[in-house]
Amino acid sequence: MSSDKTRGRVKGAHCDYIFGHIGHLLKGTKYEREPIEIRFWRYVEKTSSCWIWKGAKQPFGYGVILFRKKYVGAHRVSWILNEGEIPEGLSVLHHCDTPACVNPRHLFLGTQKDNIRDGIAKGRIRLLNLKRGATFVSLNA
Repeated sequence: MSSDKTRGRVKGAHCDYIFGHIGHLLKGTKYEREPIEIRFWRYVEKTSSCWIWKGAKQPFGYGVILFRKKYVGAHRVSWILNEGEIPEGLSVLHHCDTPACVNPRHLFLGTQKDNIRDGIAKGRIRLLNLKRGATFVSLNA
């Protein structure tokens, strides 16, 4: 990736650029002043099982929301609001495998290794053996 100094960003990192630089547009607006508890629940549609995030989403379907001056996964914010802080080094994983789900009963904490193992066990990730013993990971979306 090459550097684009005129715009202060790295080409190819468009999502990071947008998410990292939109905060100033929201400064002083109701979105900055309104408590996260109110903003968060405005975008949640509760069904009989999953609670679906109806706000902004990343390309793979995970919800995002402005939280503590940066964009954070909606499932992570759901965990924080319902269960407390997330210990460093842990991720918030889904039992239901629905990226837009923010139901705290469907979420659990685990390491990145736990996330990969869970994906392999549920068939979301496939390991392919290649020549010379290399392993390639294929994500089944």
